[in-house]
Amino acid sequence: MKSKIDIILDEKYMYYVQSIKDKLEAQSGSTYENNWLEFAFQVQKGTTVIFEMYEFFILNMINELVRELPNHEIKLLWLRTDHFIYYDTGDPHFYAGSVEMEQAVVKEIYSILSSKAEREKLPLE
Repeated sequence: MKSKIDIILDEKYMYYVQSIKDKLEAQSGSTYENNWLEFAFQVQKGTTVIFEMYEFFILNMINELVRELPNHEIKLLWLRTDHFIYYDTGDPHFYAGSVEMEQAVVKEIYSILSSKAEREKLPLE
C-alpha cells in the first residue's frame, strides 16, 4: 500500500509528465500527426539516430521545466528519485547539490514519460 506521500509524489510527477506530453502533442510531427506520437514510435520501434534526436529534444524540454521550479519543489520531487536513495544518509538536513537534484528529477520525469510512450497505442502505419 502506497503512503500518502508516495501518492502525492506520483500525482506531482504525472502532472509534469502530462505537461511535457501536452507540449509534444501540440507540435506537429513529420511521420505522425504530432511529436508525442513520433516520440512514442521512436521509443517502441525507432532508429538510434532519430531516437537520440528526440531524446535530446525532450530532455531539453524537461530541463527547462525543472529549472523553472522553485527549489522546495525540486527537493520534494528528488525524494522519489534513485539519486535520493543513494544519498539517503538518515540526516534530515542533508541534501545533494541543487544541480544534482535537478538532474535526478529530470531523469525521473524522462523515465516516466518514456514508459508512457512505450505503452502508447500507435496509429496503424
